[in-house]
Amino acid sequence: DREGTRKGFEIDLIREVREAVSVPVIASGGMGTLEHFQEAVEQAGADAVSMADVLHYDRHSVQEIRTFALEAGLTVRRI
Repeated sequence: DREGTRKGFEIDLIREVREAVSVPVIASGGMGTLEHFQEAVEQAGADAVSMADVLHYDRHSVQEIRTFALEAGLTVRRI
């Protein structure tokens, strides 16, 4: 229900899915700020985050997102 809203991820739903499955969970739908990315990982336990809107509409650059994640202590793949 949050896809395209930029209101943040469904933290409770992601957490419930994370607890119910043994495969990696990718949060998708709702990212509007860099803090939403951090919340999905830290509060909900997402293994990864999909962030199409912020990239397609140039709201944040890949480098800006990577820098934010690293400064927040999140795991970021090396490129």
